[in-house]
Amino acid sequence: MKLIFFNCIVNNLYVTWLGERAIRECIDEGRAVADKCSGPERSVILQICDELDELTKELADMMRRGKVCL
Repeated sequence: MKLIFFNCIVNNLYVTWLGERAIRECIDEGRAVADKCSGPERSVILQICDELDELTKELADMMRRGKVCL
């Protein structure tokens, strides 16, 4: 039983890491799109990317501290 529980924890952490990595890749793509834009469009896209980056960091920190379990 302990082995199954441990395996679930390890798998959940791996899946969580993959999800976080996917979000960060999307943010990076958004920044790449923003670099090709100018004016207000660029500013809006970069602001959204910054907000998503901050929220992702907060969520990852909460998960590491055990405050959130996905």
